[in-house]
Amino acid sequence: MSYLTKLPSQWTVTGDSTANAAVTITKAAQPNKKHYITAIEAVVSGAAVGAADVAVELRDGSTVKWKSIIGAAAVQGTRVVMAFSHPVELSTNAAANLYAAAGGTGVIITLNMAGFTA
Repeated sequence: MSYLTKLPSQWTVTGDSTANAAVTITKAAQPNKKHYITAIEAVVSGAAVGAADVAVELRDGSTVKWKSIIGAAAVQGTRVVMAFSHPVELSTNAAANLYAAAGGTGVIITLNMAGFTA
């Protein structure tokens, strides 16, 4: 059994899209370390989502590790929230990316991601 010998470096990243644009927030890779994602959130604001679903993806570099959908015509304030009971472990030397597709005319997507690095 292994134990952490010191507390990991905890962090949060947040960002907003511009209207009707995709958005990605990133926690940069750290040499010889892994990011562990503990929670993510995507929130719709500005206007209701258009006719197409909005994909929300947690990416390990370019590999999708977790995905959800905000449905077409979702109203302002609709959110996807995930607090992982077991953190999502990403690859060594990989960036953590949280992505959301464009939501339609006037739609702004806010993304939040929390985790730690060890």
